[in-house]
Amino acid sequence: MKWSLKELYNGFDSKEYIEDYASLDSKVEEVSNWANENLETMENPAEKIEQFIKSSMELSKSFSKLMSFASLTNSVEAKNEESLQYLDKLSVKYSQLTKPNVQFKKFIKNIDNLDEIINSSPLLKQHEFFLNQIKKITILKVLKNKKPLKLLKLG
Repeated sequence: MKWSLKELYNGFDSKEYIEDYASLDSKVEEVSNWANENLETMENPAEKIEQFIKSSMELSKSFSKLMSFASLTNSVEAKNEESLQYLDKLSVKYSQLTKPNVQFKKFIKNIDNLDEIINSSPLLKQHEFFLNQIKKITILKVLKNKKPLKLLKLG
């Protein structure tokens, strides 16, 4: 059985791969800048959550296609240095999303009426489990990191 990766890209040197790879920097920077500018205040939470989800989905598609091609190329040609280099480079680029993702989680943690906001939007309703898990996990982490109060012994 012979299979082909041409449905993804014709190669690392194809115009499509080069353009998709090159566009990642600006997309990651755009998300990072947006998070810095918008996730520090609690105004318009539904709009902000929707925007972050849309941006994340777009980035996820881009990363997924590029990573899949590099990974599958490496699976077929284990000694393909170019695929290993792209896997490393893509991992570094993906790690640049850590800060905006943490900012988003903190933003979600600080929303008191998350259920109400989720119910106000079909997009947020689709991501209800994801959003509630963020809230639950970030709150648990905060509680876990709190130090117990020491009681003073009187007398």
